Amino acid sequence: MNIIEINNLSFDYGKKIIFNGLNLNIEKNTFTTIIGNSCGKTSLAQILCGNLKYNGEVLIDNIIVTKKNKRELSRKIKLLSENPEKYFLKETVIDEITYLCDGSDVIDNFNYLKKLFQINDILYKNPMSLSAGEKQLISFIQSILLNPKIIIIDNAFTMVDSVLKKKIFEYLKKQKENKKMTIINITNDIEESLYGENIVVMYNGEIKYDCKIVDILKKEKQLKKIGFDIPFIISLSNKLKYYDLVDHTYYSIRKLVDDLWQ
Repeated sequence: MNIIEINNLSFDYGKKIIFNGLNLNIEKNTFTTIIGNSCGKTSLAQILCGNLKYNGEVLIDNIIVTKKNKRELSRKIKLLSENPEKYFLKETVIDEITYLCDGSDVIDNFNYLKKLFQINDILYKNPMSLSAGEKQLISFIQSILLNPKIIIIDNAFTMVDSVLKKKIFEYLKKQKENKKMTIINITNDIEESLYGENIVVMYNGEIKYDCKIVDILKKEKQLKKIGFDIPFIISLSNKLKYYDLVDHTYYSIRKLVDDLWQ
């Protein structure tokens, strides 16, 4: 079942055409990575959230995306951006995280998240005083507590260190299963695609590939033509296969190391 349907989408900034007849479906309860360089990814995220006027048809959970329906849609979809501070309204981090939340289950989730991401020492700081990475983390935690059906990540973890980013994505994978959440990760980093199962590769406002991640990673030459290398672990395990040191492609460096160590 598709939770997002985009039919014949056209959009432009004056004379600059971004999309011309774009079609894309995203299934419910999937983790989809959208990659591409300067191809309208952020514009697409804004359209999905009802922030930009477009031509064509866009449906979110069978609701047509229009300005009239924006409030209803905001309860279903949350957008994480690279610069979340422009949305901060409260004087402390704890108030910023929780002011839109209610219910005992939210309190339990919050207690779990603050321990998981070790944010106790910043809870009573002004969110504007935080580092860029901390701001991105706080915005993420707030959005998760609102329990959206769809979460869109638009280059939203660019300032988060690699260890914390891995923890965030591993948590999101669990949320997808436990909460039946649909995750769309818009990024320029193809390494992040390994956390999801589907990938959409965009180029010049068009969709070049829309497939399972295991299929796209076989197209190394095609990806390089549009400016992307395959993830490091894929490239490494393919080289090891060439020398008969492993017998299949690995998608996890931990699994590769464990198998080589045996």
